[in-house]
Amino acid sequence: MSMTVRESLSRHLDCLKNDFLSIYGESDEAFDFLSLLGNFCASLKNGTEADPGKTEFSPLLCEVKSKLAGDEFIRTYEHSEILLQTAIVERILQKRGGATSAPSSISSKERSEENEKLRVEFFDSQMFGRMQSVVAYLRALKSLGVDRLDRGFFSCGCGGGAGEFTEGTVAVFERYRLVMEQDATLRKLAENIGRHSGGGLRAAMVKAAKPAVSYDGIYLSDNVKTILPSEVALYSNSCTRMEFLRRFSERQLLCYRPAPDRSAADNADKDKGAVVICLDTSGSMQGIPEAVSKAMVLQIVKIASAEGRAVYIISFSIKFETIRIGRLDKASESLRLSKFLSSSFYGGTDISSALEHAVKTLSEQAFVNADVLLVSDFRACELSATTSKAISKARRRGTRFFALSIGGNGNEKILSRFDKVVFYKKDRFI
Repeated sequence: MSMTVRESLSRHLDCLKNDFLSIYGESDEAFDFLSLLGNFCASLKNGTEADPGKTEFSPLLCEVKSKLAGDEFIRTYEHSEILLQTAIVERILQKRGGATSAPSSISSKERSEENEKLRVEFFDSQMFGRMQSVVAYLRALKSLGVDRLDRGFFSCGCGGGAGEFTEGTVAVFERYRLVMEQDATLRKLAENIGRHSGGGLRAAMVKAAKPAVSYDGIYLSDNVKTILPSEVALYSNSCTRMEFLRRFSERQLLCYRPAPDRSAADNADKDKGAVVICLDTSGSMQGIPEAVSKAMVLQIVKIASAEGRAVYIISFSIKFETIRIGRLDKASESLRLSKFLSSSFYGGTDISSALEHAVKTLSEQAFVNADVLLVSDFRACELSATTSKAISKARRRGTRFFALSIGGNGNEKILSRFDKVVFYKKDRFI
């Protein structure tokens, strides 16, 4: 019996499930994703109709579904209805032994069956490519320390569908991750940026006393880390596991409610800080400087994302552009970062405007506790008086200004305005 499109879809999703397990393992963080995927695959195998719009794979499934539907399939496969029907006839006649049979002898049932087979073949070729891109992207994120995915990772809507997970978005992460691994000085600078009370944010977090976990009641949720033992028993028993999955999908599991720890929250507010990066994207930064600067951006975002801190990037040359990155476990965030890292450098250098915008950003609630990093070769004119005053005012409020000077020929007057300057003078990577 020939395979249907639905059965082919189920097979591909099962493969994606196995790939996902090989990357993330059977952890609590992966449980949400895998249970939804498992239920969807089961509905396909049982022959029930599943609504792609209600799954975590909405963009992926809808994209392939649209390619298979009517005119879109015809345009993509053979460009016209006539060519498609000709291909169907030729396939059927070939199975019968060539031109010994007349096209008029082909029944509508045979045509319909062959049309379905063509759709399955087309679907397999389309789906396989999408799945491979998704898996490669997940592996790239894993290498950046993203150990879990946001619940809506595959449902992020326009601009974040599976079609966006291309080889380019994967390769850019791997390239700049490897650049950073080759230089301990750059890694140390990235880890120390973000306001702290001595020894770096990570050191402060480690030294902080961990309060005992306490609870103030029970509530219904899908937080598997705080479920009651009775719910664990449901999952452990094969006869009641489906009931557990149903409760989980409906957020109806009995869970302990953690009591709020105000002292921990206060310490977090005091120690954790966002990062504002001013990145020189002028023409003189092409080559090694570009690789170093982008690797620094990726490393800071990686650290900040893991610690729940935001990063605001100001890329500047003659004018500047900005992007804000919060969490790499969100597809929209990681894709936006990969596209930024793929952009080219060009133009002149206007450091003053970038720094003035950085100082203005510090007035926003999310960045009031931020540090500022300027990455440049510092081949520029002296800062304007307005910019110097803005930096001095921000420094009095506690903001620290870091500089990564690439090349060693920068303007020393500008560099003197920064609290800490790291020089990078290598002309190659090992």
